[in-house]
Amino acid sequence: RRSRPSLALLAPDGSEISFHSDRSGSLDVWKVAVTANGTPTGEPVQLTTNEGTRLPAQSFDGEWITYEADDGERKANDIWVMRSDGNDKRRVTDDCTDRYPGWSPDGEWIIYDSERDSNMDLYLVPVGGGIERRITISTKGCKLNM
Repeated sequence: RRSRPSLALLAPDGSEISFHSDRSGSLDVWKVAVTANGTPTGEPVQLTTNEGTRLPAQSFDGEWITYEADDGERKANDIWVMRSDGNDKRRVTDDCTDRYPGWSPDGEWIIYDSERDSNMDLYLVPVGGGIERRITISTKGCKLNM
């Protein structure tokens, strides 16, 4: 069986690539160190061991990775964060189907898509978890709620 990495993202300092792949038999987040021209310098390192873990995004300071994962209980995706070495994993959302995480430029917030009220909207949550803030309101389009 051939594995297929997808959604490869270069770290802000260019030293590694994080990606999700099914090379372990389930979809997980991996990383690999690379040279300045993108050539891998070693074997990929598996950072998660959860079925359905995907869409990693590394913080601008390179210290953290956010990703979406199925918690295995509700069969709904939540947003998680971990250190870039794979340690200190924690869930930062736990409500609905939350997807496509990304970082605020200051690294204090995670932005993501969430399906609530039968609509897809953008939300922000502090990296340490806490109260989420909806920033778009979906109707027949999308308008900012700032």
